[in-house]
Amino acid sequence: MSTSSHKCPICNGGRFIVYRHRELGQCESCGANERTRVTALFLKKHIRLGPGQRVLHLAPEKQLAPYLIEKVGAGYELCDFDPARYQGKIPVPVRRLDLCTDLKALESETYDLVLHNHVMEHVPCNWTLVLQGLQRVVKKGGVHLFSIPILKNRYFAEDLNPALTEAQREERFRQRDHVRMFGKLDFASVVAPIFDLPTDYSLERYFSAEELKQAGIRAALWTVGSTSVFLVKKAV
Repeated sequence: MSTSSHKCPICNGGRFIVYRHRELGQCESCGANERTRVTALFLKKHIRLGPGQRVLHLAPEKQLAPYLIEKVGAGYELCDFDPARYQGKIPVPVRRLDLCTDLKALESETYDLVLHNHVMEHVPCNWTLVLQGLQRVVKKGGVHLFSIPILKNRYFAEDLNPALTEAQREERFRQRDHVRMFGKLDFASVVAPIFDLPTDYSLERYFSAEELKQAGIRAALWTVGSTSVFLVKKAV
């Protein structure tokens, strides 16, 4: 499904297709899903990047990498728990980083931007400490930009038992490699307090309705949910 008014903020493609039963879920040209397109909107409208700056991008999306390479060059650092899965997909090296054990070794106030989407549901350790650790490495005046999958009509749930099978994880957390799920019903008491996020979060705080519609972001996704991208600026 697409109209002449649609335009992907990453590749400028004008057609969005159904993805995982979601209308307008994926850009037909570059494959960017909704949260990746929302992230691109934030990067282009609200975050100033340039040569000499440093960006830490976790679980890097192949659609966003070219833009960030162009903006900061050698200052762009890509990390993942399993770098091998990026071979042939991203034109720069991805180094291994285990957020449960390696984060403490990163120097404080190092990065102008720390970026990650849908990572916290995977880490098999204290996710709030991981988020706070990532905030620690953001420079004063820098930005922490991230998303987590917040499910409608659900409460937060977690199980770090390594004996859980992939089938059990998929049944409980909707994906075989998840260890937790976040719910909209307790967002205000579980997620929002970490960085004092607005409990009435809406993408319309950052973008016009026309900008969101053009990027193929349906109005149902503008409030707290799986497409929510949170911008946390570190005080100077």
